[in-house]
Amino acid sequence: MQKSVSIIGIMAQKKKSIKNAGQPNTPAAVPVSPATVPEAPAVVPMPATGLLGSLSTLRVQQIILMLLVLVFYGNTFMHETALDDGVVIVHNQYVQQGFAGIGKILGGDAYESFTEQQNTGNQLEGGRYRPLSIITFAIEQQLLGIDNSQLIDTSAAARKALIAAKTAKMVSDMHVRHIINVLLYGLCILVLLHWLRKTVFTQKPFMAFTAALLFAVHPLHTEVVANVKSRDEILSLLFIGLTLSTFFRYAGTKKITDLALALLCYFMALLSKEYAVVLVLLLPISLYFFNKTDLKTAFIQSIPLVLPLIVYVVLRKAAIADTAENSLTDIMNHPYLYATVAEEWATKLYVLWRYFALLWLPYPLCSDYGYNALPYTQFSNPFVIISLLLHGGLVYLLIKGFKGRQTYAYGIVFYFAFLALIANIFVNIGAPMGERLLFHSSLGFAIAVSYGSNTMIEKLTFKSKWWVFTGIMEVLVVLCAIITISRNNDWKNSNTLFLKDVKTAPESVMINTNAGGAWIDASERATDTLQRNGHLKTAISHFTKAISINDKYMNAYINRAICYLRLNDYAHALSDIDSVNKYYPAHPFLERLQGRVSLYYTNKGLDWNAMGNTIEAMIAFKKSAEAQPRNPDNWYNLAMAYYKLNQSVNAQTALAQALRLNPQHKASLQMQQIINTTPPAPQGK
Repeated sequence: MQKSVSIIGIMAQKKKSIKNAGQPNTPAAVPVSPATVPEAPAVVPMPATGLLGSLSTLRVQQIILMLLVLVFYGNTFMHETALDDGVVIVHNQYVQQGFAGIGKILGGDAYESFTEQQNTGNQLEGGRYRPLSIITFAIEQQLLGIDNSQLIDTSAAARKALIAAKTAKMVSDMHVRHIINVLLYGLCILVLLHWLRKTVFTQKPFMAFTAALLFAVHPLHTEVVANVKSRDEILSLLFIGLTLSTFFRYAGTKKITDLALALLCYFMALLSKEYAVVLVLLLPISLYFFNKTDLKTAFIQSIPLVLPLIVYVVLRKAAIADTAENSLTDIMNHPYLYATVAEEWATKLYVLWRYFALLWLPYPLCSDYGYNALPYTQFSNPFVIISLLLHGGLVYLLIKGFKGRQTYAYGIVFYFAFLALIANIFVNIGAPMGERLLFHSSLGFAIAVSYGSNTMIEKLTFKSKWWVFTGIMEVLVVLCAIITISRNNDWKNSNTLFLKDVKTAPESVMINTNAGGAWIDASERATDTLQRNGHLKTAISHFTKAISINDKYMNAYINRAICYLRLNDYAHALSDIDSVNKYYPAHPFLERLQGRVSLYYTNKGLDWNAMGNTIEAMIAFKKSAEAQPRNPDNWYNLAMAYYKLNQSVNAQTALAQALRLNPQHKASLQMQQIINTTPPAPQGK
């Protein structure tokens, strides 16, 4: 070092002397002393060998990530149904048909089977066409066995035994589905790791591992993994990752087989969930960042993606029915229906803040953020202003890093690309927010954080910095494990989930209604009447809370009516049934409940009539007709009571209603002749 500097100094002196030849009084150049040359800080690279070095090898990274997935989500293997599992899987007649139902699944809305059973049209704006995950459920059902058991012996004991057997099989099937969900999540992580290593962090395998690790252990993903219905999220990101990997390979090889595989993966991503439409923009941007292709060329290279997209759009258009008119005025499906323009946009900005905050501090977690879990807010809310400044800052960083193809900027692009689809800005998604909805965007977050943290560590100079960084990551993994494993326990079934979440979101209509349902289930397991009635009254309090927030939420009325019936409070049950009949006369449970109340009042009326109290009998028969207005027998009984009370006009009106419902109603036809020929003799009270 000393000798080299001396030679450089002598050469510099000779050069300077030649340049200044003929110029008097020009001072001679002075050689620079080695002691005055500043040395660059000693950067300690990630060790290439040893324990830390092994963390950069693909095999070790794969093993660590898969083991973490199993540790984090192994306690979901014995879980049952929760949230929408019943709607999409257990009570989906197409899924329960196994292979035979796949055609219907492929040709219909994701909730078609449910809406048919509920006698409603499509309730979600734009529909939901995501058949791939539902097809996997049908395949599983075929392999697990299709339950065709029927009730032959109609006794109560036989009916109870059949229900118990069906429930046991359903629970056993769900255990298998949960295991498959966890394995698919692990596969998704491995695919993303491969893409991160091969494309995003080609020279930094440890950065790729850090990004994949942050994504894999994030507690925000508990809903996606622990709720089997959310398999559509996993499959979507899995095939998006495969599309990106295979298309980049095609960009290098130009092999038609690689292109065909990339397009097939893209089509599978589209069939998984609508998110994949983002790739028509994200893929060329990815080529721009990592293949150093200019944007125009990148978009031209990505044109083949249009082919599977067109096929998907055609299939979707054929499968999705028009949105039902009544859904347009349903706050449960249009979260900003009651908001002013200012409230709507302020709340949307607040939701963006909540999403960002959950990425950094995923606690507490909740299964529903629908009406009215997140009340409308104003621009005076400081978090709305923070959100505006925060996202404005992210846009600035994106623009700043985009031209230089900075990896952190790509992470922000990835985050925003999928966030735009769930922010209720371009399309109404039916809910203000949801933890599962941030699944894709959180990968962009992991990429940016991994890049930033690793870059910062690389600039440090002390030798043990990588051990410190690894230690910090280990602590983070442990903290995430505590939150995730604990939250998984909440997802064991719908009852455990909603009884926990009603404490987190006490103003949510849906959570209160489902918590009430959990207390109804608890009442069925009660060991004595006092405990049973106490559980039913607690359930009623939750249904009443839900109705106080949304007085048109029919599920709350129906379930509250069930509680009142079990408490023999028929007057309150009838009131709730009247509300359902007013707003939702086609509800599939309505006729059954009407029948129970009607039968009760009919028997009361017959008892009063036998005792000679015609006035009380008339009142009971009137309530019976109100409970089940489409039953001609009820109107006939009421007409008979009116007739005995010499109220001929009312009797004729009730009789006309009975004959309108059934023109061949024999008893009513006979009574009509009596009314027209013989006036009744006064009797009764």
